[in-house]
Amino acid sequence: MKRFAPTSETPSRRVAPDDAPLRLAVFGAGKAARFHLDALDHLAGVRFAGVCSRSGRSGEALAAGRPGVHTTTAVEDLIDPSRYDAALVAVSHDETAGIARRLIEAGIPVLIEKPAAPSAAEAAVLAELAADREVLALVAVNRRYYSLVQQALAVVRQRGPIRGVVVEGHEGVDDLMRAGALDAETAERWLQLNSLHFIDLLRLAGGEVEEVTGFRASANVASGDSFSASIRFAGGALGTYVAHWSSSAPPMLRVFGDEVTAEVRLAPPEDAFATFPGKRRMRLHADQADLDAKAGVLEQDAAFLLAVAAGRTSAPRPASTLADHVASLALVEAIAAL
Repeated sequence: MKRFAPTSETPSRRVAPDDAPLRLAVFGAGKAARFHLDALDHLAGVRFAGVCSRSGRSGEALAAGRPGVHTTTAVEDLIDPSRYDAALVAVSHDETAGIARRLIEAGIPVLIEKPAAPSAAEAAVLAELAADREVLALVAVNRRYYSLVQQALAVVRQRGPIRGVVVEGHEGVDDLMRAGALDAETAERWLQLNSLHFIDLLRLAGGEVEEVTGFRASANVASGDSFSASIRFAGGALGTYVAHWSSSAPPMLRVFGDEVTAEVRLAPPEDAFATFPGKRRMRLHADQADLDAKAGVLEQDAAFLLAVAAGRTSAPRPASTLADHVASLALVEAIAAL
């Protein structure tokens, strides 16, 4: 099948000069931090300079084989703009907002793993602080940067506006709970903690939200584990979010335009197609960046670091600023309240 070439250029793999690399402080040493460090290995002009972990042992393991990395258990050790040019916050959800706030107050540009705060209201406080201090603060929602997602949006927009978007956020939460990989308390917050990744794509494709209606049901999770939401966007598009956490179906994104529909499977093995009149189907192919590291992370981190190197206080879409993140959290809260 014919390959669709996205219209936007791939960001440069060099984010700063070799003789003045960006010094990155990493807060947290779990799986998310490792995904980001895998991406850093494909970027020139950035150095993993420090890591803070709760136990210290996980930070030392993360830094193993990487000379010159300062390891610590004290958050304040890394909040030093004279030693660090940028920071990544990938800690437990309950610690995220507090560390992000301290970095912003210190004037250190920060990439924050989602969610940046426990609620839209608390994220709005962080967004206001970042704006007042003129500090770059982005939220890591890497599915925005999936090359297949970007290609799907581009192929639809080439023929006109996006008319509709459907996100299916089936996540197998029941299986995770039975396996002991997810406790009941975390499951109650799962829509905000993880489903946010999928719900955020509704705004990426549809724009700003005007109205949300729908239903939710509870089988094994009191706060809801089946959702059917209809969204009206300010630009005229309509959206749908459907999720059944007991289902084995994969998460999907479907984008509808004029005589074209694009669909993306949002879990490994990621795949995508565009369908045209006459049932003509074209496969979309992932860019090399999504094969070199966890899908979306390399492009996302490159965009953040390029903005840091340029001294900017924001980054172009699909980047999610804290203010943009507030709107996605508000949409999550509206769906949770159905």
